[in-house]
Amino acid sequence: MSPRQQQYTSALKAAKTAYIDDFYWQGGQPYKAQEMQVGEQLHQTRKTKKRQRVEGVVNILGYILWQWA
Repeated sequence: MSPRQQQYTSALKAAKTAYIDDFYWQGGQPYKAQEMQVGEQLHQTRKTKKRQRVEGVVNILGYILWQWA
């Protein structure tokens, strides 16, 4: 198991129940639906059917930060 996977696993075990409903798990890898802007405001987005791989990084405080892979 890679160091990142070990960090992720230990963070999940130490945390309370967490559920992120916009992630899809395929073959043990997390994916998230891409979003596209539909309005003039930055927060006006719509999810697309296209999924993109994401990667979790555990920061020094133990939080999981998700970023596009």
